[in-house]
Amino acid sequence: MSYTVADYLKEEALRHRDTLTPAERLRGLTPAERLRGLTLAERLIGLTPAERLEGLDPEEIEAYLRKIRSRPQ
Repeated sequence: MSYTVADYLKEEALRHRDTLTPAERLRGLTPAERLRGLTLAERLIGLTPAERLEGLDPEEIEAYLRKIRSRPQ
């Protein structure tokens, strides 16, 4: 197997990655790639309750509330 320019560029990028800012390191990654490896709890850190519910239909929220209220305590 030959050593290619792509191999060299990858090695150089890895050698210098610690000098990059977090924003520079994340550039080019999709949202899904950025979230890969994070637990659900880690993904929710810093979100307000309103932000957690954003995008849900009121019916979905009400159905979930009925479900958890009906659980035995």
